[in-house]
Amino acid sequence: MLTLCVRGGSISYVLMTVPIVSWPPVYHEPQLGHRNLVTQVSGASGAGALRLEDQLTEFLAWLLSRSSELTRAVVEQFFRGDDHALAELHKSDRFGIETQVRLPPIGPGNHLRPDLSITGPDRRFQLLVEIKAEADFHHVEAEDGSQIDQASAYVCAWELLEGQHEARLRRVGTLTRDGTAPEHGRPRAADVSWTEIARTIEQSERRGHLDALSLKAVATDLCEAIDLLFGTLVEPAGFLVGAGELVAAVAAAMARACGGTASPVTVKHNSLYAGSYISFPDAEGGQSRIWVYCTPTGGWYNPVGHPPALWLSETDTSWSGLVEAGFRSLDFGRIRDRRGYKLLRLAYPLDAAALVGRDPDQRENACAWATDVMQAAGPPPA
Repeated sequence: MLTLCVRGGSISYVLMTVPIVSWPPVYHEPQLGHRNLVTQVSGASGAGALRLEDQLTEFLAWLLSRSSELTRAVVEQFFRGDDHALAELHKSDRFGIETQVRLPPIGPGNHLRPDLSITGPDRRFQLLVEIKAEADFHHVEAEDGSQIDQASAYVCAWELLEGQHEARLRRVGTLTRDGTAPEHGRPRAADVSWTEIARTIEQSERRGHLDALSLKAVATDLCEAIDLLFGTLVEPAGFLVGAGELVAAVAAAMARACGGTASPVTVKHNSLYAGSYISFPDAEGGQSRIWVYCTPTGGWYNPVGHPPALWLSETDTSWSGLVEAGFRSLDFGRIRDRRGYKLLRLAYPLDAAALVGRDPDQRENACAWATDVMQAAGPPPA
């Protein structure tokens, strides 16, 4: 049974039940050996296709499994302000790293799997971390029908297990885009942001805690991906001015080529793009739209790490079957961008310096490419 208690304006959860004796312990003593990055990320270990947050979790876990110093520095982020937890951490000379550990259900149909587990030896401590990249936190239904946030549900489930097999100190933390979570309180750990993790990894590398070249390479790539996914976007000087002029020229050329119309160019500095919509007569006798936009590396509507590009993309209104077939024949594919949208689109790579310098050859070539695409994908103007 689960009881809600209100204390000082905040809600806490108290489990009134007997321990589950048949559930395997969540705590495992740290073992020798390292995680295999290829099998974990590829799904060859049996996990199947992994979402972005699961892939990032496996990259982080791989690094942690190869550096006790990095693990200690990362756990310190979650234990900040918690003297008891920090004391147990600093007594630990080795660590266990696991992903997707299993907790018992607290209600009908629950499947509770915290993303990351870090343990100290001799049952000193265990930190469970719920990790978010694209998805939001959700709520879990308890036995009595009440809804509990994910992190609190893990705390409740953990309390169901026999203490003699579990870590003596237990904490639940979160790792998110901005370092915030729905609730906070003991035995909760701190809520940490991806950017804080990236800076911690970089500091460990500077201190010589990631000596092997393979560790440095993965650490560098992971930090770069974190910054691209979760960091603050910065407009390259003059890029969006040139992008707006390029999109205006391309949109006008596309509209002429397909007998359509182009909307005014929109420039967004917070999400780093300049874009215009082209309405055109389609193969089914109706009107369809295509989005033409220009964005730099790191822009919301560019895939992670993709170079600056001019994109032709479907909009939030999907194309009809014949229209989609026409664009797919030209290698349009469903591509996920940094913002998480997965749309049919095709890219024309750009040289950022040439764009800032308003290079006429690049503009002419981009216009020619876009008009060729429109003419090849659809019927000629009526």
